[in-house]
Amino acid sequence: MGDFTFTEQESYEANFAQVYDKEIVPYLRELEERRIRAIRRSHKIMAAIAMVSLFLAWRAYQLDPVLPIMPVAFGGFACLFFYISRGDKLQGELTAFIRPILSDFMEDISFSEESSAEEVQLANLERLCLVPKADSRTLGPRISGSWRGVNYQLVKASFVERYRDHENKQRTRTLFSGILVEIECWNPMPTIVFLPDFGKIANQVYSWATRDVRPPHKLDLPNELERVFEVYTDDRDRAIEALDTSFGQKILKMSEEFQGSESHMSTAFQGNTFFMAIRLDHGFLSFDVMSRPLSEVDEKIHQAFRDLTIPRRIIDQILD
Repeated sequence: MGDFTFTEQESYEANFAQVYDKEIVPYLRELEERRIRAIRRSHKIMAAIAMVSLFLAWRAYQLDPVLPIMPVAFGGFACLFFYISRGDKLQGELTAFIRPILSDFMEDISFSEESSAEEVQLANLERLCLVPKADSRTLGPRISGSWRGVNYQLVKASFVERYRDHENKQRTRTLFSGILVEIECWNPMPTIVFLPDFGKIANQVYSWATRDVRPPHKLDLPNELERVFEVYTDDRDRAIEALDTSFGQKILKMSEEFQGSESHMSTAFQGNTFFMAIRLDHGFLSFDVMSRPLSEVDEKIHQAFRDLTIPRRIIDQILD
């Protein structure tokens, strides 16, 4: 069993090593023993499945040389299922244990495992074209707090739709997976929506499809921003007056930091709130570490701290 250590890397992690040693390490040691037992148990189950599959394949071969394909395939799928899911229960326990500890350590953050459509203003986000209408959605966890005198809320969210493929089989696809962020605006803003630029023809189609929900007036932008955004507002004069000329560049910078290669990040102003829908390239506050020793969970803790400070970094970039 490896050493359980946590090396503080950022200023907001100061003194967390003591919390890690006192509150987290004893739990990790116990969970690591359970993880090892679960792996051994899954190996035995997979070995038994393999033996049964080979026996059935041998008996099937005596009837027809093609028939062994079926028991071998079913056995392979069963082994794969046990291999993938063997740590799911323990991962859920670790996540439920460690998330509140991290959020409590940050002091200015309130944490909740779940969130409602009303708390994230889902109907309003749909009207602003920031999130898709979907057959099912998952909301939570949720964090809220204040940074530099600015209130914020962040909610993990995913939106999934059901459809039928060319064989009429029902499938699902993820329309959005990431976080929904609300940042307080000190001064009331007109409605301003930053929509993606799909290209000339696609923009016309999208503009027609959203004509009943998006704001009516289009804002002209510098060329480098026109390649990324289509911006609409309900009050052109107020929007031009309220928006800093560098704000579009700030959105691009934040998009690169949080979304990586995906250049467009859906954002909108409305009243005293700035909304953001950010597609993350990793699971927010995720602790999927059951495939390796739990002594390596410190890297996931560093990532979780970065997740918890996303609103802080957004507010810093807006205000600076």
